[in-house]
Amino acid sequence: MVELVASEYVFDEVIASLGRKNKEAALPYVQGLRRLGIFDLVYVTEHEVRDAGMVVTDPDDAAIVAGAKKARVNALVSFDRKHLHTHAVRLYIGAPVLTAGEALMLLRSA
Repeated sequence: MVELVASEYVFDEVIASLGRKNKEAALPYVQGLRRLGIFDLVYVTEHEVRDAGMVVTDPDDAAIVAGAKKARVNALVSFDRKHLHTHAVRLYIGAPVLTAGEALMLLRSA
């Protein structure tokens, strides 16, 4: 079974990232994903984000890492190899950090 976990921060980041290319398309797309109800939302406190900030190289990623830790994920899936695919993040959340392709291969092998 796969459980998708995200935070409001993740949705905001997707809107900002996609919005750089096509803001008119980004917002309805992300809102549509949220309405599907396939994500369990995790809410993190400022304290949790501050703690996670100690293990990330980009402070903007602290909320993502805090959410992964709080949700006790089995894996964090991210394309951000530069900032999130680190030993410190893996240790902090207690789980591997995978690309979407790696996660898909893992699911297919199960």
